[in-house]
Amino acid sequence: MISKKQLLALVALTLMWGINWPMMKLSLRELSPMYFRACTMSVMAIPLVGTLSASVIVGEWPHWQDFVAIAFVMAAIAAVLLPPRAPRLQGKPA
Repeated sequence: MISKKQLLALVALTLMWGINWPMMKLSLRELSPMYFRACTMSVMAIPLVGTLSASVIVGEWPHWQDFVAIAFVMAAIAAVLLPPRAPRLQGKPA
């Protein structure tokens, strides 16, 4: 049997998932795709930094695995935000 707390979490997840695509379409009408991606990735970095700082405030230093995970997440954010490189020509231009 599903508990009331689990049901509320399921409803919240369903609403967030369902609203995601219409909100993205509306946002991309007003913003460029790179600016939109920069905003979303920056917002997602807030909980990442908050979690790290909260554990330091409590006095429990993160393990090295936590730093590796944070480095991977930040590298993924940077990979999305960096502009693509122009392809190089293999031969001499005509």
